[in-house]
Order: sequence, then structure tokens, then C-alpha cells
Amino acid sequence: MKNRRSKYGNTIAFLGNIKFHSKAEMHFYSELLLREKAGEVSDIKLQPKFIIEIKEKKICSVILDFSFFDKKLNEVVYIDVKGKDNALSILKRKLVEACLGIKIQVIY
Repeated sequence: MKNRRSKYGNTIAFLGNIKFHSKAEMHFYSELLLREKAGEVSDIKLQPKFIIEIKEKKICSVILDFSFFDKKLNEVVYIDVKGKDNALSILKRKLVEACLGIKIQVIY
């Protein structure tokens, strides 16, 4: 099978044995690890998944890039790293915010 260019031009990157869908995600994770060592954040999670249900019917799943507890803000922060955004990812973020009350920060 030939190597194909990805749809959005991103490059797969690895940090140790962790695979990231873009170099931007890998760099953001590296920064999170530094912040964790400095005691600024804790409970880092990769690809937290949310199920959107309405009237007990599953509508979709939404997978973000990161979540972590920010000690300065005293709250959990949800991050989605994007090179380019599209209508579907915007819609899914709006569903998470509307249905689950979770605010998602987008890093471009």
C-alpha cells in the first residue's frame, strides 16, 4: 500500500511510544508534561471520549485531544488541537458544550 498524504496535510509524530496525529498535538503534550513537572497541572488524559445522547439515543461520539486539571484555574480543561477546522468538528464541539456543559478550548 502506498503512503498517502493525509487529508489535512498533518504529519504523524511520536513522543516515546505515544502516537500523535500531528506535530502540533505532540508539541502541546510536551508542554503539558513540563507544566505537570512544574506542578501547574495534573491528571493529564489523552483523547478523552464523550458520548452525546439525546432522549437515551446515541447521536455521536466526540474524542478530544487532551484534558487535564489546571491547578491555577482549579478546573478541568479540555483541549482540541486543530491545524484546520471543519464543519463536523465545530458541530461536535457545540454538541459537547450544549449537552454536557463542557467548554472546549481549540488550539490552532
